[in-house]
Amino acid sequence: MRKTMKIVLAVMLVLSLAMMPVTAVAGGQSGSAPGQQKTGYAEQHAFSHSFNDMTGYDWAQKAVQTMARMGIIKGEGNGRFAPSRSAKEIEVVAMTLRFLGLEEELDLDAELPKYYKGTDPDEWMIPYIDAALEEGILLPEEMDDFNPNAASSRSRAAVYMIRALDMVEEAEDHMDEDLPFKDAGSIPEEHVGYVYLVNELGLMIGYNDTFQPNKPVTRAELAVLFARMVAMTDTEYSYTMTGRIYYLVLTGDKMIAIKSGSTYAQFDLDDDVVAYDLDDEEIELEDLNLNDFVKLYIVNDLVVQIDLIEEGTEVNKILLRRTGELIDITWDDDDLEIIEVLVTDTTTPEAFEVDEDVVIKVEGNEEDLLEAHIGLEIVFYTSNDVVYKVYVHYDKIEGILDELIYDDEDLVGAEITLDGEEESDSYMFAEDMQICINEVDSDLEDLEALDFEDDIVYEVNAKLLGDGTVINLCVNFEGPELAEGTGELTDITWEDDVVTELEILVTDATESETFEVDEDAVFKVEGVETDLTEAHVGLELTFYTSDDVIYEVDLEYDELEGVLNALVYEDEDLIGLDITPEGETEGEDYLFAEGVILFINEVESELEDLEDLDFESEIEYEVSASLLGNGELIIVSIDFDEPEEE
Repeated sequence: MRKTMKIVLAVMLVLSLAMMPVTAVAGGQSGSAPGQQKTGYAEQHAFSHSFNDMTGYDWAQKAVQTMARMGIIKGEGNGRFAPSRSAKEIEVVAMTLRFLGLEEELDLDAELPKYYKGTDPDEWMIPYIDAALEEGILLPEEMDDFNPNAASSRSRAAVYMIRALDMVEEAEDHMDEDLPFKDAGSIPEEHVGYVYLVNELGLMIGYNDTFQPNKPVTRAELAVLFARMVAMTDTEYSYTMTGRIYYLVLTGDKMIAIKSGSTYAQFDLDDDVVAYDLDDEEIELEDLNLNDFVKLYIVNDLVVQIDLIEEGTEVNKILLRRTGELIDITWDDDDLEIIEVLVTDTTTPEAFEVDEDVVIKVEGNEEDLLEAHIGLEIVFYTSNDVVYKVYVHYDKIEGILDELIYDDEDLVGAEITLDGEEESDSYMFAEDMQICINEVDSDLEDLEALDFEDDIVYEVNAKLLGDGTVINLCVNFEGPELAEGTGELTDITWEDDVVTELEILVTDATESETFEVDEDAVFKVEGVETDLTEAHVGLELTFYTSDDVIYEVDLEYDELEGVLNALVYEDEDLIGLDITPEGETEGEDYLFAEGVILFINEVESELEDLEDLDFESEIEYEVSASLLGNGELIIVSIDFDEPEEE
């Protein structure tokens, strides 16, 4: 569950991203690098914002188009949006995740949690359910009867919205409210606080003094709901800004700059950007003029829509996005109390009070704010000038690693020539620096193993703390060209716990051959990195060599399928299984390896659970197993049909 923040509802607009003013006219030269290409957001995400079934839905037309342009809603294909259809639970969940900008982070290989007992979802739905549980949009206790294809009620949609806005604590504080609806008694008791908040925020306002909590929410209503959320809440993924057009380029790499007071903000325009006039009628971009007062809809730092609005239109936001340089931090005991920020394009640092439940993320990971972060760029979100979220981004450099720097015998830094520069600079290592070499997590010893006498080019991507020290260092280079071979592992030689030689019976050979092993060789079993043991001798493997030196090995377990006949004991200890392999008529004893992993009907189990199997019944216990080279069982899966209850 994500942390809850206390929100003060009304907030005066303060522009966030800002750039220095430039003087230009519409149609002038672009502020972007010549030749820089931008892919249209709509094309990139393969959705349409032009639907042919919106007749009779004038009240939702603009919201549907805007939310489609921002990637929050999608149609059903063939130009259809289906505005009158009830929104399914999974659709509301998916739209909520898109609103938060999380769709591109879905784990497409996710599986349902073992505690899930709801209606079986379609395969495409599982990553959304997984992400929604991770983000607290769905709760584990709701998985007992969750039906992704069921119509979502209005009160249920209210719950999702408030969870997405991080206002669960506020909802819980208002569970005893007397709601101003004639049908308040029909609102589920556990939804009362959520309905109270969506009404207070103006997200859902009801019909003729009723809320109709159990009425399915339609897709058109949902589009309007999300449009209201976008208008009042800035996120990392998307936000809105208002101001006068100060600079507009409509040829080449299109861009726009707006001004509010003394603050400027400049953005590239999406290739599919659309503009609307004061009557919400679509207009040509050429109809926009300098000094027009506009509202920009921004997704991933590209403007996807421009609305002409009345000058002085009041903008109240739950959460306002700002950027700047972190200048100072004040703690009260160990609690973060105040941050001082030089807000982008201002000249004087400004102090902001920090909420006690502030969410702080450093490069996307929840961490504490440290003195070492002073000097870095941050994105922070405020309500009434109180900070509720802070995102810290390290400075980044790219270049070539020339050599390492030592203090006495201690490795303390590196000489790096930055891209576009001719001479190297010294960069000192921060404490707890993370290192990756060719995308593998590494340490200082691995860094010292690099050979600067060779002609190898070591490309570097590094992240710096505010004091310029390196906190993350990634080195990439092309190693020796490797040849692939296959065979059977027949022997292993170690020296001081380090594998130095492998004996392999190469495929189609009649005698084993001995290969030297590189000291940094990688060993994998079924694709998982591991240490080699004697138990792996006898397994099939794929190996990669250069000049007959092995740099990587990938072993494969032997596979066994058959029928489980009985358990094997030694004295009173369960030590193995009697299995009749497929195609055989007699059983054979297979012993358990140390650390054997057991699944019974796809549920990870303990060996003691095997003793609950009933070998006196007519149940057939099918076995799939992986074997080590010595024939011991390392992974066992037993499947059977449960007997029907009478």
